[in-house]
Amino acid sequence: MLIGEPTYRLVRGAVEVEPVEPLELKGKSERVPAYRLLSVRSGAMLPRRLDAPLVGREAELALLGDALARASAAGSARMVTVVAHAGVGKTRLLAEFLRSASREATVLRGHCLPYGEGITFWPLTEIVHDAGGIGEDDTPDQALAKLRAVVADEPDLVTERLATVLGLGEREFPVEELFWASRKLFESLARERPLVVVFEDIHWAEPTLLALVEHLVDNADAPLLVLCTARPDLLEVHGEWSESASAQRVELQALSTDQAGALVDNLLGSELDRGARRRIAEAAEGNPLFVEQMVSMWIESGLLVQRDGGWVPAADLSAVDVPPTIQALLAARLDRLNRDERGVIEPAAVVGRVFYRGAVETMTADELRAELDALLGALIRKEFVAPDHDTTLPGEDTYRFHHVLIRDAAYQGLLKRARADLHERAAEWLAAAMGPRVVEVEEIMGYHLERAFRYRDELGPLDDHAHRVGVRASTLLGASGRRALARGDMPAAANLLRRASGLLPRTDPRRLHLLPDLGEVLLELGEFQEAEALLSEAILEGARAGDRRLETEATLVRLAVRFAGSPDSLGPSVVRDVERALAESEKLGDHRGIAKAYRLLGTIHGTVAHYEEAERATLRTIEHARLAGDQMLEVRNFPPYAIVAAYGPRPISEALERCEELLPAAQGDRRTQAVVLCVLSHLHAMQGSFDEARREYRRAQVMLDDLGVKVLAASTSLDSGPVEMLAGDPAGAERELRRDLDRLEAMGERFLASSVTAYLAQAVVAQGRMDEAEALSRKCEEVVLADDAEAQSIWRRVRALAIVDRGEDRQAAKLAREAVEIIRRTDSPVLQADALVDAAEILQKAGWDAEGEPLLTEALDLYERKGDLVGAARAREALSRRATLGTPDLAGG
Repeated sequence: MLIGEPTYRLVRGAVEVEPVEPLELKGKSERVPAYRLLSVRSGAMLPRRLDAPLVGREAELALLGDALARASAAGSARMVTVVAHAGVGKTRLLAEFLRSASREATVLRGHCLPYGEGITFWPLTEIVHDAGGIGEDDTPDQALAKLRAVVADEPDLVTERLATVLGLGEREFPVEELFWASRKLFESLARERPLVVVFEDIHWAEPTLLALVEHLVDNADAPLLVLCTARPDLLEVHGEWSESASAQRVELQALSTDQAGALVDNLLGSELDRGARRRIAEAAEGNPLFVEQMVSMWIESGLLVQRDGGWVPAADLSAVDVPPTIQALLAARLDRLNRDERGVIEPAAVVGRVFYRGAVETMTADELRAELDALLGALIRKEFVAPDHDTTLPGEDTYRFHHVLIRDAAYQGLLKRARADLHERAAEWLAAAMGPRVVEVEEIMGYHLERAFRYRDELGPLDDHAHRVGVRASTLLGASGRRALARGDMPAAANLLRRASGLLPRTDPRRLHLLPDLGEVLLELGEFQEAEALLSEAILEGARAGDRRLETEATLVRLAVRFAGSPDSLGPSVVRDVERALAESEKLGDHRGIAKAYRLLGTIHGTVAHYEEAERATLRTIEHARLAGDQMLEVRNFPPYAIVAAYGPRPISEALERCEELLPAAQGDRRTQAVVLCVLSHLHAMQGSFDEARREYRRAQVMLDDLGVKVLAASTSLDSGPVEMLAGDPAGAERELRRDLDRLEAMGERFLASSVTAYLAQAVVAQGRMDEAEALSRKCEEVVLADDAEAQSIWRRVRALAIVDRGEDRQAAKLAREAVEIIRRTDSPVLQADALVDAAEILQKAGWDAEGEPLLTEALDLYERKGDLVGAARAREALSRRATLGTPDLAGG
């Protein structure tokens, strides 16, 4: 961090610096002196002496040290979350531990913003700046070059993805890619020495950031300690937090009266009169921040004075009023500031716990600006604020409130009208300060303008200026919400889009055009009722205003919501409604609307295994998403397209060619590439290219494991299992399937687990373990969805094969015929042919042998039309075996 000459003069007794070349700054006619901040000597400032001995936290400090030692010894990740109410000592414990840990480990820190709802990756932005040593005067190219230099594995890919976190990249990546890139950065940094990554105040974190933290702990292959701090609020919402084997939770308790008394002595550097010491300790009720602030107030008021190297009471402290709470105490201290000091600390509180000199200069009264550095110096000496090392804004001297409760108390002292004006000015300053990098702080600007609008709304009535502020806030939050939607960060997208829509009048077209995107987000989150209400409103208002584009887009999303809520009963009627909306979108030339219509049609047809129609619809989705410039929508439809092309009537040679074209087009989304690779492995196996098939599914497994997408990584056996079965290795198939089933069941996943169970039953029955296969078929029957034609067919065939040998011929034949009837509802040649071959074998064993030959002949024709060489060979072998053995004339009953 660089600081200017005025700030250095204020804090020279508390910092270590080195001079750098004078800087050329915007708005300055001459270069200005500057210094690089090397360290802050917190102990030089009374009374918050972070170099004083830590009181009452020996066990917690030892636990943190042990966690770092275990992570270092094992070369793996661990997490500790320190939980405590505000003021109980999280910051002090953290400072003590990090001072010690920094001797053996690299330390990176990021903090969640108390007002940054929807700003998912702000802490990661701070950490990446710190990790890359990105300076305030670095150009975007220089910043990315510095970041690339510290990444050991795949530096270009990692840097490209993290560039979007820094606001330096134009392309949005899926959150899985951002998780992967973050982990790769941390693993690179941990190669030389252990790494401690701190996420402060995660009770304010978005769900996606919490998922990132869990991803790091579960997947990082490096000596990494993830250290989080939080208030108990976190556990009220995420009660399961920090319960994995590699995670621990430390819940700080209040200090005892004796410990609080010892803290008083440590802060003052000498023993205080016992009565005064006890009075502070008892009033604090174990809250260390209360102790610090009470000592500060008594010193400021002259009730404690230095004498002979120590502090002694200057009056009878037993008669002095003690505020009842920490909030009251902080308010009392702030009340003791003079008007000019309050004129600085209150605008600073509006900016946030971390604030910038330039912002405060812009937001303070004109007459205070000449004295700003002196006033900041006074606040530093009184321990309200301190210099900070934040590097987010170039060329800005940065400060931090000593505690967020101090910031909150200063903010609460402002009248609503003053808050509204200051929030608006904070947003204006941010826009000017960030310049071309303004996209990095759009969510924060949106927050400030949102607050300005809300306070003016409470004061009422709203004038034209207030309405314009609301529109600006909505525009910024809406743009941020759509970016979150594009990268798949649905919790943040919902938060931002809800707030954006809530800032505009109900019938404002700008609000109404946010609702389809918000509805789509709510669909992804499973919040169907809210989505239905908002989309119905958009349809109604769109119709009233004659806005056919809005009406049609909202209709399509509402149809998707209704189908997701009741796919069995609504399929046919939804298709008719979607086709009407599709025709309207085509009239409007709305490629994005056309793409969404075809996407829903593809989902509906794919759900009932009508693969030819699903393939046609999905192909059109991709084409129109590309025409609309919606790369994310385009790429997200590659996996369903690959699947329906593989299972549908399209010949394997053509399906292979099309799927191979998808891989380079999906660069930047390895989740998509992995799914396509799995499909390719299955296609190659059907042509007998088993070595190539195995290379592909193993490559996919490595990619998904590396990304850390647990559910998808645990379902690759839906392709690798069939590959091994086609290769004639049912034992190998069983290994693949059992591994995945164990992982899925441990996660509580049921949808994919039912299909894995069905395939596992096939592998087991092929090895002759009939009782075990029957048990697996019953397990599948219990959990499989009614419209899962493949799994419904498979469990019946496995059950039939398991029971026919023990003489249950009629039941076996019944199950075999049901299995064929179910799979005939699909248009998949391979699924139909597989069922026909199994049914022929079952019926032969059950005594209905005459039915077998037509079934095998039909299966052979289906395999050959698809180009499934391995399946065709299996059917021919079965037909040849029948011809050799002859067909007895058996009557079926």
